[in-house]
Amino acid sequence: MTRHSSRLLPVLAFLLAAFVQPAFAQCQSSTNVNSDCYLGKEKENQHSLRGWQLLRAKKHREAVDAFTKAIAVNPNIPSFYNNRGQALEEIGEVQKAIDDYSAAIRIRPQDDLYYLNRGFAYYRIEDFASAEADYRSALAINPKAWLARGRMAELNIALERYEQALDILNGMIAQNPRSIDMRRLRASAYKGLEKFDEALADLGCETFDPVQRTYCYPLRADVHLLRGDTGRSAADVNMALRLDPKSDYAYRIRADIKRKQQDDLGALLDYSKAI
Repeated sequence: MTRHSSRLLPVLAFLLAAFVQPAFAQCQSSTNVNSDCYLGKEKENQHSLRGWQLLRAKKHREAVDAFTKAIAVNPNIPSFYNNRGQALEEIGEVQKAIDDYSAAIRIRPQDDLYYLNRGFAYYRIEDFASAEADYRSALAINPKAWLARGRMAELNIALERYEQALDILNGMIAQNPRSIDMRRLRASAYKGLEKFDEALADLGCETFDPVQRTYCYPLRADVHLLRGDTGRSAADVNMALRLDPKSDYAYRIRADIKRKQQDDLGALLDYSKAI
């Protein structure tokens, strides 16, 4: 995995929950009772609701089983495949998740959500061309889709198309100046352009909530290190590891710091923790 993509994957990862689609919500909004409205089908409803609850509870293998049962009862509901795909991704079965998102697209090709989910699955396995095609499909359906625009910016950063990423992110931040996630992404784009002051201006980690801080501190540590400020970089790394002792990104930065300090053994140990 490239330096850029591996460090950017967590940036929007917590938004995955927003891509889960309870089938009953489709039923409430749909006018076509023959497609997604399945009132009276108790087994189907029971399995899908159970799967959705398990998915939200992060019991992903059990969620896969529940959605598989729902699909067995009615294989024509796209949200069942979408939600099973989400659960499969969480247990590392990314290709199977892609197959499920593709099934959802075949059933309902006009829904941008399924292209967006499949695009991010492709992104995770570094099939960036397929990811970009799906993001563009999602945006063609819904040009104002916030998450699709953010994902496209993230992809541009992974491909080192920093100026294109900034074009997207500046527009999004102008629309919502409080979007911490987009500011973190913009800081990554600035970092790629070696505009370190601009990157740091977007990384007020102390004002972020605890989850967001776990992603902010390693990135800011990286920027400080690129500027040559090992002291501030080390302080941010220590904070990052205090918040998340398993942060691969933080261990890689700390290893880079130790290498600069000619502590080769310490660097090697930290690199091993980041693998």
